[in-house]
Formats: sequence, structure tokens, C-alpha cells
Amino acid sequence: MKRKKWLVKITVSMALALFLSVSAVSVTVRAGEKEDTLAAEQQYIKNSEIRNGWVYRVDTSDIIIDDMKLRLSPATRYFDLHKKNIAKSGVHKGQFVGFLQKNGLITELYLMKPGTADQPPGAAPPAKPETQGRPSHLIKEGGVWKN
Repeated sequence: MKRKKWLVKITVSMALALFLSVSAVSVTVRAGEKEDTLAAEQQYIKNSEIRNGWVYRVDTSDIIIDDMKLRLSPATRYFDLHKKNIAKSGVHKGQFVGFLQKNGLITELYLMKPGTADQPPGAAPPAKPETQGRPSHLIKEGGVWKN
């Protein structure tokens, strides 16, 4: 009889341990999926709200981007091209940046590489090479074009 009680206790303990470990794994997977989903949603929101432009001036509490005066807060975070934290002093006039705002304050500012369509306001499009009416190896002599 003692043997059966001992066997029952071991069997129940193993079943309980197995149940708890499966439950813990399930909860961990669900929590991880939830965190991944939340991170993806936050990234989508960031990508949809990010604005960009050219820096014209950086002051203590303000920055001018594409002729817009925007406010900086002491909590504003600054990032380089590789999304690593940098100091505010790393942002200079003439740089192309992306930024996020909340309640009228810039919360994050990213240095970015401008695309081909990202010209500073008022910048002239690239000049087209001049084309001549006739190839340069032709010469006009007496009103007649010759090689």
C-alpha cells in the first residue's frame, strides 16, 4: 500500500510539473507575441508620424527646420544615421533630419540621408547640360556647314 501512495505522489507531482511548465511556456510565448505586436504597432505609428526637413538653425530651446520654428524639450532625444544616441551638439545647420513631435515639442530627432526628392526649400533643380544645335565638329563656312 505504501508503494502505491508513493507512486501516486510521484505521478501527480510529475503531472503538475508538466502542466505548470507548459502553462509557463504558453504564457511566455503569448507575452512575447504581445510585445512584438506592440513594438510593430509603435514602429508603424512612428513611421507614419515622422516628418523631415533641413535644419536652418539650432538654439537652446528651438530649432528651425524648413522655415518652421519648432520647440525642443530638455527630454528630446537625438540620434545619428545609425540610430545611436548622440548629443544635441551633433545637430548642425544644413543637415537633413527626421523628427517626431508630441504636444508641440520635438521628442525625437534623427539625422537622415536625404533622398533625391529631398531638396532644401528654394534650391534650384540640377542644371541640365547645355546642348548645341549642331555637333561641335561641324564648321559653318560661307553659310554652309562642313565637317
